[in-house]
Amino acid sequence: MTTGAFRIPKGTYGILRCARRRKRFRFLFFPDAAKPRGEDTKMPDTGGIEEIMGRREQREQIFKLLFRVEFNPKEEMPEQCQLFFEDEENGIGEKDASYIQGKFEKIQDKLPEIDGMINTTAKGWTTSRMGKVDLTIIRLAVYEIKFDEEVPESVAINEAVELAKKFGQDESAGFVNGVLARFV
Repeated sequence: MTTGAFRIPKGTYGILRCARRRKRFRFLFFPDAAKPRGEDTKMPDTGGIEEIMGRREQREQIFKLLFRVEFNPKEEMPEQCQLFFEDEENGIGEKDASYIQGKFEKIQDKLPEIDGMINTTAKGWTTSRMGKVDLTIIRLAVYEIKFDEEVPESVAINEAVELAKKFGQDESAGFVNGVLARFV
């Protein structure tokens, strides 16, 4: 038996803590849990269903792909997309890849309009003065706020701030939050 990515040894006891009641429960793992995964051990059939990324992970992959726009001409972007999805480090399934590429293409089509909105809304800042990471995060969030009906405005801003914390500089999160607050 496996739990997530962990392999549980045979006959192992564990303690499960219930957070609300603060009680301890004992449970026994099944004895066949220690079987190694090999040719004789078959994994259950998932019916062709592949693991699907969460929205945050998809948004992060879109950000990484959109970041390439800053460094490559528009004519080279189809090749860049292909290289991005072939990269094993990304580990993107087919469903996720189609969602990510579809959203990326929609954003890329609206890029001049999005940049115009950013230039008029961000007081004292233009897209040419912004850092590349911050600009890419803001572009993604502005698309989600203005053009994507599936994503609520507050979620788009929160996710953009989280991306800025992860990929940006120390003050990026505050800057992204301040710029995007003017779009709501």
